[in-house]
Amino acid sequence: MIYTTTRKAVPVLIGIVFGIFFATACATFISPLEKAEQNFNEKNYDAALQNLNQYIQEHPNDAEALLYKLRVLDESAKSLASPSERTGIYRDMKNTSESIHFMDASEETITEADSVIAIARNREQQNGIELLQKDESEVYDQNFEEIIYHLENALILDSRNETVYNLKATTYYRHGDIDKALSTLETGIEILPEASDELIEKLAYFYLESGKIDNAIRSYENLLENSPENQNYLHGLVNSYILGNQHGNAIELLENLVTDDPDNELYKQTLASEILFDLNEKIDKALTEKEVTTGLTAERITLLYTRVEDLNSERSVRQVSDFESNHSVAGLYKNSAFRIYELARFVSAENEDEADDLRRVADNFLRSSLSVWEKLAEDNPENTDVARNLYQVYVQLNMKDNADMIRKNFNF
Repeated sequence: MIYTTTRKAVPVLIGIVFGIFFATACATFISPLEKAEQNFNEKNYDAALQNLNQYIQEHPNDAEALLYKLRVLDESAKSLASPSERTGIYRDMKNTSESIHFMDASEETITEADSVIAIARNREQQNGIELLQKDESEVYDQNFEEIIYHLENALILDSRNETVYNLKATTYYRHGDIDKALSTLETGIEILPEASDELIEKLAYFYLESGKIDNAIRSYENLLENSPENQNYLHGLVNSYILGNQHGNAIELLENLVTDDPDNELYKQTLASEILFDLNEKIDKALTEKEVTTGLTAERITLLYTRVEDLNSERSVRQVSDFESNHSVAGLYKNSAFRIYELARFVSAENEDEADDLRRVADNFLRSSLSVWEKLAEDNPENTDVARNLYQVYVQLNMKDNADMIRKNFNF
C-alpha cells in the first residue's frame, strides 16, 4: 500500500515542481531594455549601459536604443565631478551620435541626438569659460588643467567649434606654452570647414611670437589678399618682415603706409630705421664678399641719408625724451657711419675720389648722431655706454677738446 501510493504521487509532484519553475521563470524574466531603465532610474549608470550594450549588440539598427544610450551616457557624465573623468564618456557619446546619423534613423531621433550632444558641449564649454573668468592669475595657474579638460571635452563632442579652439589656444598662450597654443590653432584651422580671419590672425601672431617668421609672413600675406587695407594685418606683416631681416620688403610696405598716412610718426621712424638696417646689411655683405654693388655708391647712399633725415625731421623738432628711442636712432646713425668708413677704405684701392665722397657721407651720418648722443649724455650724465659712444663720435669728427673732457671724466 505504501509503494502503490508513492508511485501514484510522483507524476503529481513532478507536475507541481515544473509549474512552480515555469511560473517563477516567467515572473522574473526582464528584457535588457527594462533592466537598463530600472538601473537608470536607480542612477546605476554603469549597469544600465551594460544592459543597453547587450541589447544594441543584438539589435544594432535600433536607433531609439542608441538614443537612450546617449541620454544615459550624458547623465553618467554629469554625475562625475572632475572633467577628466568624463573624457571617455564623451568619446562614447560622440561615437553613439555618429552611429545614429549613419543609420536610417528618423529626423526626430537625429535632432534629439544632436540636441543631447550640443547641450553637453555647451555645458563643458561654459564650465571652462567660468573657470577662466574666475582665475585672476596672469598665467591661469589656479585651474589650468581643469580648464583644458573642459575645453578638450567640448572639442570631443564638437570638433568644429571655433570658439573652443580660440579659448584653448589663448589658455595655453597665457600659461606660457606657445607651442601647444600653435598646435591647437593649426588643428582647428585644418579641421574647420572655413576658419575665420580672426583665428588665422591669431595663428599668425603666435607664429611671430614663437619666431616662426616664414609661417607668420605667409599667414599675414594670405590675410591681406582678402583684406588689403586691414591695418592689423599690415602691421603684422611689417613686423614679420623686420624680424625676418627682410628689410627690402619692410621698406616697400612702410613707404606705402607713410604715403597713406604721412603724419604717422611711428611709420616714419620705423621706415628710417629699416632703411639704415638695410644699408648696413648690404655694406656688411659687400665687405664680406669683397664686391661692391652699384647700390652702394656715395651718390646712392647720400640719397638714403637725405630720405632718413627727412623722415626724422619731425622727431628732431619734438626732441623726443624717450631713452630707448633716442639711443636706437643715435646708434643706427653711428653704426651706419662707421660701416661707410669701412666701405670707403675698401673702395679707396681702386677709386680714391669715390672713397672721399663716401667719407663725407659718413661724416654726415655721424654728425646726425652727435646731437642725439649729446642729449642722451646731458639727461644721463652717469651712463658709461652713452659717454663711450659720444667719445667715439668726437674722436672720429676730430673734436679733440670734447673727446678729452669725456676721457678725463670717465677714464677712457
